Amino acid sequence: MREYSRGAGRGDEPYYPIGTPRDRALYDAYRDLARREERVIFGGRLGSYRYLDMDQAIGAALTCFDRDVRPRLTGEMPMGPKA
Repeated sequence: MREYSRGAGRGDEPYYPIGTPRDRALYDAYRDLARREERVIFGGRLGSYRYLDMDQAIGAALTCFDRDVRPRLTGEMPMGPKA
């Protein structure tokens, strides 16, 4: 089985952002909204608004746990909004 990427055409559902200026502006707006949320961590493909291979997604999840989750569980970081 081989998979060949191509741009989404009319009637297709684009699954991943392409990295256009419009996509970046949309991500920046979502990121600003996400920063206002308390006790919520956005991660993975949806949280970073980019395509990640599975090994990258797992690595990002482990880093997120070490950086954002563990400190909150151990009391090293308050549970409020992210800086």
